[in-house]
This record gives sequence, C-alpha cells and structure tokens, in this order.
Amino acid sequence: MWYHSLKTRQSVKRINTRNSSGTAVALEYIDKKVEVHHLSREASPLAFDEGTCVIFVDPQDGCLILIAVNISAKGKSTFEFRAWELTSGTAFVQRDITVKDVQGLCINDGKSKAILSLPEVSQHNTQHGLKADGLGDVISIALGVSMIYIWKCTKVDGSSINCDIVGQVNSSMSALDVLLLQSSKGDFPQLLVGESGGVRVWEEAEEIGESESTFKDTFISVLSFDAGTSLVTCQDFQRIHNGACIFTNNIGNLYLFMASQVTNLRLPVSQGGHGLFAVENVDENCSKVTLAVVAKGHTINLYQLEDLQNLSLKPGSGQDLSLVPNHVLFSTQSLGAIAFLNKASLIACSPSSRTLSMWVGV
Repeated sequence: MWYHSLKTRQSVKRINTRNSSGTAVALEYIDKKVEVHHLSREASPLAFDEGTCVIFVDPQDGCLILIAVNISAKGKSTFEFRAWELTSGTAFVQRDITVKDVQGLCINDGKSKAILSLPEVSQHNTQHGLKADGLGDVISIALGVSMIYIWKCTKVDGSSINCDIVGQVNSSMSALDVLLLQSSKGDFPQLLVGESGGVRVWEEAEEIGESESTFKDTFISVLSFDAGTSLVTCQDFQRIHNGACIFTNNIGNLYLFMASQVTNLRLPVSQGGHGLFAVENVDENCSKVTLAVVAKGHTINLYQLEDLQNLSLKPGSGQDLSLVPNHVLFSTQSLGAIAFLNKASLIACSPSSRTLSMWVGV
C-alpha cells in the first residue's frame, strides 16, 4: 500500500465517482462549485458553477460520457444539459446533446446545450441539491420536489448524445437520493429512491407502444438501530455492483440493499458516526468487497463483505449482518468526504487542511 496527498483549492464537500469506472472524479467544494478531474490523461479539470450535478453514463461499450445538469438562469423550473466525452483522443471533448421531455420534444440553446422546462408546480427543492445517477446507458434525475425522470442515452453518428425519455415517476415524498440497479425481473434497471422512513423501489411494469413505459413502486420501511428513534431518512446510496448497494440514514446506521431486501450492517458501534463511508464498486462475481467507514473523524476502518450472493438468498428482510474491521487507516487530519476511485484505491478529503489523501492497495 502507498499513500499520497494533494492540496485542493478549497475544502471538498463531496466526492462523486459513481459509474466513472476509475476514469474521472468529480469534486464538489463547500461553495457548491464542481470540478471534474480526468484520472488517466493530463488535462485541466472541467469547472462548473454552483449547484451543477454531474452524471457519468456509458451509452456504448468503451465510451464514457459526462453529463452536467444545472438550473438555468431562465428560471427554477428550467434546466440545462451539457455533455463531454472522456474516452476519446483527448481528456474532455464536448459533444452535442438533445434531451426529450415527456411530450417527446427537445429544445436546444446551441447544439451543445439542451434545455428542459418543467411545469411550475414541479419546481425543484434546492435544499438537497439535484440528485441523479447513471447505470450503463440509463440516467435518472430528481428534478422536481418529488418528480424523477428517466432517460436512455445513445451516441449518434459518433459525436452527439441523444437522451430519449423513458418515463417519469412521482415519489410521495421528497427524493433525498436516487440510484439505478440492475433488475432481476427484466432488462431495464430498477430505481431506488431514498425517502423519509425507507426506500422506494420503482420497476418497469409494462410497455405501452414502442417508447413509453410504466413503472410500479414498492416501499421498503427502514428502521433505525436505535429503538428511541422512530423515523429516519435514507440517503447516500453507493453501488457495490450493478445489483447491490449500501446506504445510510441521517443518524449514521448502514444498510445493505440486495435482491429487493434490506440488511442491517452492524458495526462495533451501531449508533451514529457511520454516515461517512465508501464501498468498492466491483464485478458481480467478486467474492469480497471492501467497505471503508470513518470513525471519530480520523480513523478509517476497513471491513470485508464476503459471499454476498449467498447472503441475498437468505429468507427475511430484517436480518442483521455483524462486521468487524480487518484493517485500519489513520489520518492526521479530520476527514469530511471519502470514496473509492476504483478497486483498492481510496481517496478522502480534509476540510480543515484542504487536502485530498489517497491510499492505493487497501
């Protein structure tokens, strides 16, 4: 294992590596501005204004696209979409993009910027920021207070990106986070939405015509480990592989979601302090997965999740899985965000010293 640290221009609030396959990382700073760094080519980072949401999507094999979404200056119910390819000859190549609305219409402000306008009643709640995810060629974004849109992305003529609307779902409560997982019931992914009191799972129900799909939802209640806490909010989904993820609640409990069931992850201290975590994104056939959990700000406990396939076959959704750390990392600075860049490569940021630390070979 080796360690390296870098200075950042400002304190990092959040690290986004979802679906990036170790090619890029997006850093959100405390001023809510975002930088995207290419990890395999030397280039200046892409810089985005406050409140920009970055999604990594793979519209075809070997092609990684970054889609940036932000609220337009034209109004809170209008959104701008832009796209860059990260796997062409140079680091960041901007591509033309079109985004269809629920009526199948698309509006552009120049070829490289798509405009999406929503009804005023669906104005986004900016308290939690834009929540989005990508899996393969599908992206999902919570744009309204509880309105979530799903698009399928294709690369056309080797240069432009088309986002065709697949569907829209309305969550009964504010969407605190969203994640796409491969469904065991069909080819189209299932959508997980973090809500107050549990997780809502949307799956494709049936096709209508050729382009529109309908979705049905199931709500899974998630209870706190602390009997004295009656209601929790579910958030911070992190994908293990295309069929499983780990998430947390607002008081720091951790849960495994797999095969449409929730498993409590019992760590040595089960109450609080575990809301800052990261998990490796691995192949579904991988037998071991590393979970990194920050304890008391300076210590990173590393846990091994083993034999997930057999765990998912056990009956019952209220089971517990007790874990003990098999390795520990220490930081001289208090940590504020953490993520795996790829398998065995862990990064964490310190808001007090404005540093980004990396451990390779964990």
